[in-house]
Amino acid sequence: MTKFKISIKHIFILLFMLALSLSYLSNLLPKFKIPVSGVSYSAEKPTITFKSVLDGSFQNQYGAWRGEQFRLRNMYIQIYSQVKFSLFRTSSSKSVVIGKNDYFYETPYLHPVAVSDNETMRYAELIKEIQYKSEKLGKNFIFIISPSKPLVYPEYVPLRYKYDLEAVREIKFNKTLSHEFDRLGVKYFDSTPLLVDKKSAYQTFTKTGTHWSYVGTALVLAEISRKYPGLIDIEMRNVNLVRKSIWPDRDLEDISNLIVRTKGTFYYPELSKSCSKRIDYFLNGTSFILEINRLISETDNSSSIDTIENIVTMDGNKITGYNSRLYSFRNNTKSNRLLTDDNVSYADLIADKDSIILTQIPAFSYEITQNLIKINDALDQLIKLEK
Repeated sequence: MTKFKISIKHIFILLFMLALSLSYLSNLLPKFKIPVSGVSYSAEKPTITFKSVLDGSFQNQYGAWRGEQFRLRNMYIQIYSQVKFSLFRTSSSKSVVIGKNDYFYETPYLHPVAVSDNETMRYAELIKEIQYKSEKLGKNFIFIISPSKPLVYPEYVPLRYKYDLEAVREIKFNKTLSHEFDRLGVKYFDSTPLLVDKKSAYQTFTKTGTHWSYVGTALVLAEISRKYPGLIDIEMRNVNLVRKSIWPDRDLEDISNLIVRTKGTFYYPELSKSCSKRIDYFLNGTSFILEINRLISETDNSSSIDTIENIVTMDGNKITGYNSRLYSFRNNTKSNRLLTDDNVSYADLIADKDSIILTQIPAFSYEITQNLIKINDALDQLIKLEK
């Protein structure tokens, strides 16, 4: 009797057969869903015809539909994503770049949009109009210049992106915008120098996310509160190093569909109200504005806050869509909804607010001025009602 020997070849054959059978065996499993991030399209089961078989459309549509029915599909996506990250330090999402020391970057911010001086001047003039009308209504106003993560942490960007050349565009935009704001008398705060200066002491941007860290946001708001009393009611007393298994903002890690989460430490600030007066806020900006909204609502739960997030949808480095979402915080209760022209009045949102805070990311400033125009029109309406 010949003794059977298990070789590497036999193991590979067994694994291959197991992989083939999983598609059918998975149908015996109870229904379950592993969540994954990314854009998904629902495929319908195609009807077979002689023509569709000949031109190949039936095979393509059936393959797409069958792939959705495979109950282990999302698990395979996560395994594939984890292998790419663990072995090659790359992301399965084309919107994410993995840099040195596992710093995650969002692709569009590595290629800042070139903006002409004339466009920057028109943009600054619109902000000036909004400030003038806000102050005429007795409201506080400030515009926060927000740097992108690569501008604050360029040292971890992969060399192949040549970010040192790309960053010139964002730096030029910030300098030109600051110059125009100074010329027009716009009240603004450029958070770039502060976030760069403090990054050696604290993690001012999250490692696996796009946005300011909690302490980075607190540093910016505390400095604004110090320079402009009564505009923002935030005081930072202390900063402690907190050890947790995940970073608080990990949106880029989520997009990458990793199974094993990165670990690390982050800094947590001790915050308090700087005055006893209640301040109600209207906020508008890109997703960075949500970090400001979160920090204010957690520090001062008596305030009323309406925050409009300008959402830009991307396909790699290409802008594919635009919409807005309203986040409301009233009586310690949070709610949010997608905005349309029919379901919100900007004038109603602004009318009872004490402070108006605007912030934009340079890469998207001119694609999302629609909300700024609506804010400007709403202020006109409120001024007319006061006459």
